[in-house]
Amino acid sequence: MKKILYLLFILFIQMNDLFSQQIALLPIPEFKIIGNGPDTLLLIPCMSCRWNEWERFMNNNQARYTMYAITVPGYGGTPTPDLPLNTDQSLWRNNLLQALSNFINEQKIKNATAVGHSWGTMIAIQLAARRPDVIHRVITVDGSIESDSWAPKTKQERLTQANNIITNWEEKLKDAEQWRQFNMVGLPQQDSIDRRYAEAALLLHGSFMATSRTALLQYWRENILIDLTSDLKRVKVPILDIQCFTGQAQDQQKETYLKTLQDIGNPSNVKTIFFYDTRHFVMFHRPLELENRMNNFIKGKPVQDFIPSEIKQ
Repeated sequence: MKKILYLLFILFIQMNDLFSQQIALLPIPEFKIIGNGPDTLLLIPCMSCRWNEWERFMNNNQARYTMYAITVPGYGGTPTPDLPLNTDQSLWRNNLLQALSNFINEQKIKNATAVGHSWGTMIAIQLAARRPDVIHRVITVDGSIESDSWAPKTKQERLTQANNIITNWEEKLKDAEQWRQFNMVGLPQQDSIDRRYAEAALLLHGSFMATSRTALLQYWRENILIDLTSDLKRVKVPILDIQCFTGQAQDQQKETYLKTLQDIGNPSNVKTIFFYDTRHFVMFHRPLELENRMNNFIKGKPVQDFIPSEIKQ
């Protein structure tokens, strides 16, 4: 009886969010299911990417997992939600979370691990806070799990900053050449980058260029409006938080990040590990290291930092 009441409560919260904000729900536009393993993963890509950001990972792990990878509405050439832009509510984000919840129900997903990369880590945290009946673990890959370190504290400051994004970027993103330059981020800039990672960057660049500029602008703007720290504190399931560093002073980058976690109370359900000398698209750059640590976490085994031997010395 308690379980039935709990599920009814979850449904009431979701429907209340939907109808109170008059969201014209746009469903998940495309997805891919790969694998027949005993553990279920729901894979959420980074900002502007399609489901195929995870394709190499999925092909490598078909025996371990049953994997559902999704594309966010408006990303990679998929339909853009017909929702207001100038609002102080996160209509687009709530549309996405409701669409994900419906997707979970339609696919009959149970006892899953939500895995988010980069911007997708925010969605994984928020989804886990809203669907604890299904999401039993979370893995965040090189993204934010809280907002205290980067978002303004007061609602008015958040609104001001969000509106500044509209002002500063709306015109800029209309220009095709500026859009191309903006999306050069992540493309290989030197011959020393291994070929596998360079191929990945080119693949992802195609997703970036096809992404709706309106969708990018609004999702980006709504990043500022959400209180991700509060969502994180609502999540009680185990979280593996993977942070990747490159360049100089990587030990200092680690200490800065640990200070952020300390400032929000060092949630006991969060296990943070660090990948030194590792690029943002870690699933291409350090595939085996990432896959092994993810699997250890899912199986309840210890997980450790990745520090190349040349750095250890």
